[in-house]
Order: sequence, then C-alpha cells, then structure tokens
Amino acid sequence: MNGRSRGKDRYAADQATHRPRGRAAAATKYAKKHPDKVDRWAAKAGQVIDRRTGGKYHDKIGSAVRKVQDTAHGRTRPRGR
Repeated sequence: MNGRSRGKDRYAADQATHRPRGRAAAATKYAKKHPDKVDRWAAKAGQVIDRRTGGKYHDKIGSAVRKVQDTAHGRTRPRGR
C-alpha cells in the first residue's frame, strides 16, 4: 500500500466523522480560545471586503461575519434561518 491510499483512507475517515482537519481544526480551536479577538478580526475583515465590493454584498458579508462570531462564542442558530 502506498502513501497515497492511506492518505485517502484518513481523509475518508475524517469526512465520515465530520471532524475538521489541519488548518480548519487549528482555526476552530483558536476561535474557541480567543472569541473576542475573532470578533474584532471578523468585523474588520467584513468592513474591508464590504468597502472593496462597494457594498454590493453587504447583507451576505454581514451574515458571514455574524456566523463567524457566533461560532467563536459557541452560539449556534437553527439550520435554515
């Protein structure tokens, strides 16, 4: 068995359990440890992106920023809303 097939097996196993891997896992862990910093960074990033897009995607950007902030604070929203 070569290294590639084992990597695919590990990837499939992680997908089956829905666990983030690598950078996503590190980002989630950091967000849970430092929710206030994540709030500020998300808000600032949202403002920069909103400014660069001329406000065209203001609602979508605001929604994404709120989701990041909610996740950092451990708050969840019902799906479909």
